[in-house]
Order: sequence, then structure tokens, then C-alpha cells
Amino acid sequence: FLFFQSKPASPPSISAQIQDKDEVNNEKNYSLRKVLPQLMKDKAYLNLCICFGIVVGSFYAVSTLLNQMLDDLNYSTNATVLVGTLMVVVGIVGAIIFGIIADKTKKYKILLVVCTAGTLLSFVFWTFVFREDQLVAICIGSSLLGFFMTALLPISMDISVEITFPLPEAIVSNLLLASAQVFGILLIGICTPLLELISIKAVNFSLLLAVALATCMILFFNGKHKRELLEAQTPGTLHTNTNADDELERRMDGN
Repeated sequence: FLFFQSKPASPPSISAQIQDKDEVNNEKNYSLRKVLPQLMKDKAYLNLCICFGIVVGSFYAVSTLLNQMLDDLNYSTNATVLVGTLMVVVGIVGAIIFGIIADKTKKYKILLVVCTAGTLLSFVFWTFVFREDQLVAICIGSSLLGFFMTALLPISMDISVEITFPLPEAIVSNLLLASAQVFGILLIGICTPLLELISIKAVNFSLLLAVALATCMILFFNGKHKRELLEAQTPGTLHTNTNADDELERRMDGN
């Protein structure tokens, strides 16, 4: 890592060249204080941020409360480890598969809907099989949840950069992750007393409703692939420095 370069010697694409020029000439314009208001006005980004936060936050809530929930149903520690491990391992596989599909097809909205709807259906299955003496079914449910929930990560990161171009990727993606943390804290704070005072079903149904809300919201997502459109409109060789600056100003004015 000591010899790892942060970027290639020459920009690999027109969009990368535009961002490189902007980082040099307009670094102050990309401070968090300047970028945040722009993101808060972007309805597509807000939609993605909320939906991503709810789904991943639900994953955090399940992961946090899983041990206590299984313990209340008299499952052993080994069973808890198995269920949690399947959720993580199958989730990694899902992230790889959907990441490759997204890179090849660029069908981000379709994949977002598939992942979110898949999470919803998985939660329905999880909710109704989560009871005593159903370890195999619970393992299947945890695998499905991990597969679709974790797959949402690479897709959301990719499309967040696409729809907010030329804003800096670090700020855009980190705010997305911050949304997941905030919703995770909220959902854990809500579900913990539900588990202690009411029942496991109350927890699962609450998370199910949250994911159902996210699924409905993502259907209205209509973000434009700004970076992809730029690449399509300017094929061939990279722009000169002057053209890159002109293109950047045009794109920023268009926002």
C-alpha cells in the first residue's frame, strides 16, 4: 500500500479528466459545505439515500438483534453463528454477482428494484419462518436476506456517483453510508424495546414495513446517468484541457 497510486498517470476517460481538472482548479468548490446543499436539492439522490439507508439499516438491526432473537427461541450459540455466517458469506457472493451485472449492463434502476424487492420478499419469508425448530428455514431466510441486502451496496455506490457527477465520489458515497448508519441506529433503537417488551414478531414486522416503504420509494427513482451520458456524447479521444474545463462548466450549469 505504500507504493499504491491514488490515480493513474493519465485520466482513463473524459469524465475522469474533467474531475481531475476540477480538483486542481476548483478544489474549494468541492468542500462538504458546498457539496451538501447541492445533494440535498437532488431528489434522485435523496430517494436513493433514504432507500439505501432503510434497507442497509434494517440489515444492521437484524445483525445486532440476531443473537438475542435466536436465544429467545432457545437456539444454541452454534445456531446463531451459523445463521450470521450464512448472512455474511452469501451476502458477499450476492455483492459480487450484482456488481458484475451492474458493470456489464448499466441497468442500475432495474437492479436497485430487484435487490430491494428481493430483500422485501426475503423479509416476508424470514418473518414467517422465524420460530422454534425451524433452523433450516431460518438459515435459508438469512442467506436470502444477505444475498439481496449486501448486493445493494455496490449498485447504490455506482449509481450514486453516476447521478451526482461531477461531484466528488468520496463525499457522495460517504453520505450514502452515513445514511445507513443513521437509519441503523434508529431501527435498532426502535426494535430493541419491541423485542424486550412485545415479541420477536413485532421486530420482524416493523423491519418488514420499513423495507416495504423503501421498495415503494425506489420505484420512483429517476436519476440520470450524467457521467455515462457525458461519455456517450463525447466519444473518441479525450478532451483537451480547455475543452474539459468548458465541459465541466456546462455540466455544472446544467445542475
